Amino acid sequence: MTNTDKVAKDRIVMGLGLVIVAAIPLVTNMILVLRHFYVLGAFWSDSGAIASLLWHNSWRLELLSVNSPLPFWQIHISPVFVPITLISWLLPFSEIQYFALFCGVSFALPAVALYWLLVTSYRMRQGIALL
Repeated sequence: MTNTDKVAKDRIVMGLGLVIVAAIPLVTNMILVLRHFYVLGAFWSDSGAIASLLWHNSWRLELLSVNSPLPFWQIHISPVFVPITLISWLLPFSEIQYFALFCGVSFALPAVALYWLLVTSYRMRQGIALL
């Protein structure tokens, strides 16, 4: 096996490890949120308000009048929600599915960061050490 083959194999294993590490929290949390809304019947307070805030909203991030007559910006400072709500116009998901995707990605990002730390700092680049 040449050095080039070894590097290619290591990259495939690292990519597979990355997919597995990201997929576990992503899928787990998406299932949890979907179950919360569709099976248990979500209460409106937090999850419903944030789901409606993130899906097909404007840059003003207007809350529904059920929650507050004030815009979101008068209650919270969260500029990260603006690009997230703008992305929702491009994706073909319902409000609940988009919120589940948002929660899944939010939990997958720290897992990807930890994986990157282990691969780069501790040189865990081969075989079962990655998985």
